[in-house]
Amino acid sequence: MHGINTQASRCEQAGQAPWTASPFGYYYALREPDGPEVVAYHWHPGRRSFIDFPHLHLGAGSGVGREELQKAHIITGRVELEDVLLMAIREFGVRPRRDDWQEILGTR
Repeated sequence: MHGINTQASRCEQAGQAPWTASPFGYYYALREPDGPEVVAYHWHPGRRSFIDFPHLHLGAGSGVGREELQKAHIITGRVELEDVLLMAIREFGVRPRRDDWQEILGTR
């Protein structure tokens, strides 16, 4: 798993948490242990690229043999880190490090 670019802002309104953090880009990737990338979710707005929308890459580890799909920027909506972690646990059999993972990720 890779990084998330975030921006923290101080909230001035009564009743709100004193700080909020908002992602303004991310790079989430699942890869085989010591092997190729399986899937990667990218969003890098503001870079000098025409690809500034959230997208998915299917890596060599996905088993997709079609070269166009491995190179494609498959459009997605914004993807939350919690959703990628849930996918890793539920779909790829990744073992959580904590017993309370469902509570932390907001699922039951």
